[in-house]
Amino acid sequence: MKIIEIFPETYALIATVAWVVSTLVINQGLKRKPDTGSGVYQIAVGLNVSLITGCLFLSFVVLPRVSIADVSVFLILAGVFSFPFGTGLYYYASQKYEDRSELAAQFNKTKPLFAVGFGIFVVGESLSSTTAIALVFITVGLAVLLVGTIRGRFSNVAMVLGTATAVAWALGDGFMTLGVAGIDPLVATYVALVAGTVVYLIISLPVLLMRTPNARVLTEPWLVFFVGHGILSFAIGYTAFFSSIAEIGLTRSALITAFWPFLAIILGYMIQIFRGEKNQAAVDRRYFLPAAIILTIGSIIAILS
Repeated sequence: MKIIEIFPETYALIATVAWVVSTLVINQGLKRKPDTGSGVYQIAVGLNVSLITGCLFLSFVVLPRVSIADVSVFLILAGVFSFPFGTGLYYYASQKYEDRSELAAQFNKTKPLFAVGFGIFVVGESLSSTTAIALVFITVGLAVLLVGTIRGRFSNVAMVLGTATAVAWALGDGFMTLGVAGIDPLVATYVALVAGTVVYLIISLPVLLMRTPNARVLTEPWLVFFVGHGILSFAIGYTAFFSSIAEIGLTRSALITAFWPFLAIILGYMIQIFRGEKNQAAVDRRYFLPAAIILTIGSIIAILS
């Protein structure tokens, strides 16, 4: 804990690691979905499993510390946009991109720009000269990566879903910034996650009730990976990221974590190479390496600013 007190940017780095690993975990869940049933139904089941798992995981630590006074409109909105809307769109984008969430994540990479805009123009965060330099690097890196994406394996549907995901996540981060003031970030994350879980359960209920529960869909091991995603991404990743927002603000937190999508792509390719799998690159390699270097430099500058 002393390290985090001295170097609060650690929270953002923990969130980055948790999200990268969770991306690779959810890949397996999406790939192992049963052939029976519609994709919409399966994702509705999977996302509910992830959300409920995240809530249960945090409950063991947070419940004794939560009071009704901690609940606010901002935290509810943060939960709705971050979890059911943001992650739900992320799952659907991953499905449209051959069940590979690390490739769908490339379209979410504009999230830092939306989040920084929210932080500056809505929350009123200031932008230091060093942070401004980091923002320039990350903007250029994202632009290079977008060009590489267009020249690589491009999907209009995945792009639209991914961009919508970025906007939803950025709004969730923004509302959390407004709601976490004066509240333990762990408690704030729990309130937001429970709110998002309840809202999504209500929204997805018609989809879940449209068909008779299939024993194969509900009992096969694919749902284990959604359990893992709920723990890694929702319980650990978001708790760390929202703690980062509370400590260093939304703008710097968003810039520090900007490099996680390309890191997920790198690890995803490494796993494919290890397994002897061949896939066409989603990003033109001539653009990917320069973009990765520029984004990394931008994140490092944001850490040091």
